[in-house]
Amino acid sequence: MNNERDSQTGQSAIDPIFKHIITALFQGQGINIQTEVEVGLFSLRIDVVICIETPEALHALRDQTPYGHFLTDNVLEFKGPGDRLTIDGFYRIVTRSFQYFLEHDVSVSDMTGTIICTGTPRKVLSQSEIGFQKIAEGYYFCNALGLKLYLIAINELPIEPMYYSLLLFASSKARSQEIIEEIVRNERVEYIPYAYRLYPKLTEEILEMSDKYTQNLEYIAQNMGQDLLPFISNEDRVRGLTLAQRLQGLDAKQRLQGLSLEDRIRDLSDEERRALRQLLADQESDT
Repeated sequence: MNNERDSQTGQSAIDPIFKHIITALFQGQGINIQTEVEVGLFSLRIDVVICIETPEALHALRDQTPYGHFLTDNVLEFKGPGDRLTIDGFYRIVTRSFQYFLEHDVSVSDMTGTIICTGTPRKVLSQSEIGFQKIAEGYYFCNALGLKLYLIAINELPIEPMYYSLLLFASSKARSQEIIEEIVRNERVEYIPYAYRLYPKLTEEILEMSDKYTQNLEYIAQNMGQDLLPFISNEDRVRGLTLAQRLQGLDAKQRLQGLSLEDRIRDLSDEERRALRQLLADQESDT
């Protein structure tokens, strides 16, 4: 099977997909989630901050998600395949975490830090001065100046439903195929749009071999566009659309915004040229 990631699905594209999934996972009463949280004088950014506001929410989170170690305040950093965790990067994460404590008057005893790595950062884990200890499959722990700091190595996690939201980002291609096959087999269709965005060719091949092929395609057709819209470039959104489809629902100013003269006239029919002249006239009247 072809299991290469889409050529455009680099780190900059993977990050928002991860944040979209984790936001959906934690949405609910009693949980407050923020992404791209700025701290410090130099606007350092924490990927995700999750605050648990009720005991019930904390209990549910511990039973139903990969984050059973969370306390009331939690910072989370995601290190994708193009952004591997280094020793310097580790200490920067610790610094940002403590900066958050100071700025939000949070007790370090009520807070955790979690670093999620698509692969296993062996150099960081082997540093005795950092002191990571393995506590479960895919989970490592250290005490960083009083901060309870966890590291999750996605490639090492067991393939179980609780971990699907993380396993989609495994850096191992063989593991990615295994998890997508598991998701399709167990009919966890809510994850298929994300799998399709991360591994389009692989996901399509697995779906084609599934006896639920038609059902899965119907789900993608109904849901994928809306779920993935934040991650799709403007060029991808309009590729294959006719001029009429591109202009539908836009006023005169919106229709012309960002278009060069060449864009406006290329491949236009006589009727469309007349329509474009009218739009230009409308634009002129609006100014």
